[in-house]
Amino acid sequence: MVLLHRRVGRIGVLIASLTATVICTSGALAQSAITQVNALYSTITEANRSDTVLLPAIAKMTPPPAGAFTDQIGASIINEQSSSWPALTAWAGEPEQIAALEALRNATTEKARGVSRAFGLRYGASETSPENVSSGLFVELGDPPLLGRADFLYLNGISKLRDLTNIEATRLLVEGEPAKSLDLMLNLASLGRQLMDREFPAEAAYGYQLSIDAIRRMRDIVYVDFVSGQPKLSPVDLVKVIRTLEPKSDFMRFDRLGFPRGPEYASKQIIDQTFGPNPGDKPTEAFATMVAQLSTGGHPLRMFGEVAHARAAAQSHADRYDSDDYAKRAQDDFSLRWRLSNNDAQLLQALFVDSIDPTRFAVVRLVYNEHARKLRELRQMLETELVGTQIALGIVSFHLQNNSYPRSLAAIRPKYVQEIANDPFSREASTGAQPWFGYFVPKLINVRDLGVREEAQPHTINVVMQSQQNFSLLIDSDQFVLYSTGPDGKLDRAHNVREDATENFPGDYLVWPSVTSLYRRHLQESGLIK
Repeated sequence: MVLLHRRVGRIGVLIASLTATVICTSGALAQSAITQVNALYSTITEANRSDTVLLPAIAKMTPPPAGAFTDQIGASIINEQSSSWPALTAWAGEPEQIAALEALRNATTEKARGVSRAFGLRYGASETSPENVSSGLFVELGDPPLLGRADFLYLNGISKLRDLTNIEATRLLVEGEPAKSLDLMLNLASLGRQLMDREFPAEAAYGYQLSIDAIRRMRDIVYVDFVSGQPKLSPVDLVKVIRTLEPKSDFMRFDRLGFPRGPEYASKQIIDQTFGPNPGDKPTEAFATMVAQLSTGGHPLRMFGEVAHARAAAQSHADRYDSDDYAKRAQDDFSLRWRLSNNDAQLLQALFVDSIDPTRFAVVRLVYNEHARKLRELRQMLETELVGTQIALGIVSFHLQNNSYPRSLAAIRPKYVQEIANDPFSREASTGAQPWFGYFVPKLINVRDLGVREEAQPHTINVVMQSQQNFSLLIDSDQFVLYSTGPDGKLDRAHNVREDATENFPGDYLVWPSVTSLYRRHLQESGLIK
């Protein structure tokens, strides 16, 4: 133990000497890139900033009961049958949590001079309040400050607020106020929308996932109310939500979203600090240290070995002109793909950043990470969630008024859903066919053709989970099934479904019943929620 401490100490001294060059050259060039990316938020007035409303309230939140959430049973799954429910409702009812929920409502519904709020937190400890830094609710850039290794610490606080919001939504549902529960999840989805406008892919990806989870939870709330035997939600309540989710509303406005520009500034900062000023200049000694810092997160033991590797890689790295050019081409490629329709063939081509030499263009590969690669798919998932939720709630509304399910999706238009939008994952649009979501009611509507001696049976859905165990459940004629083709573009009658669609897989993307509802039912039937 003592020997390891001494070894880390010696390595720390050596690393300090290796970083001296970077620190000496960082100064104005480092601040230039940081100042430029922060300037992208300059149009947000102080009155319109949501972060100044949310972060102080999140900082005052108390921790949830120890062990209340697990990897298997998170805040969106727990219900009143859980043994931790009394402690969780007591926690959610504390003044600090009540204030945080009120801050969420204010940050996502209030407007100043008719302009919606925006999340305007700047990058770097020196660019935010001391209170945010002391509570860990800021963006850490390290020393020297590097955009390429930004650590978005404030997202941990948003996750605490997300868990609280889910618990409060369940409490409202249990106490017979599902409409208020839906409103609260709309607030959470709106916060996700604000984060989609952030300038780094990791932040935007978090925002997309937050909205996806909130919209999915809304369907779960409607499902629980619908199957309760005494539903409180009326068609009027549901149509109100449907109108909020429609593309022409101001709720999401995908047309205002662009691809984040943070990586563009991060690559510029690295090149400015570690290359000579002339187009043909190769990386300087500072390059190896900076690349090692970025690729290891600054961890001393790992960085020591990585510096030597990066120093060797610097010998074959492209010059300043080509590095600048390829960084620009990578940004342009992501931005172009962002504007393409979901069915455009260009989306099937390899990303520019994946086609370049990872050693010769290490600068570019470092800043365009996995979050950048997934953003386009996350947006398509969210579009599917929004459209699918409108249709699902339209079907529920139809059933509440008619005590039967519609024979086709066309029957819910225009009374409940003004327009049946296409499945964002469907590839039928290019053939002229009508690429709607798949819809059927087991044993009753749109069922497969049966043989002469066959009898209609309940439908088996096999659910493939990301981080939990896969499971199967039967869906009978008291429920309907609504599903997207998912990334493979094929309607497979929801036999095998996934909860995520950021990568290609054989099977469908389930909309109704929501995966959240089915997973909770599986845990209850397995005796894991008790």
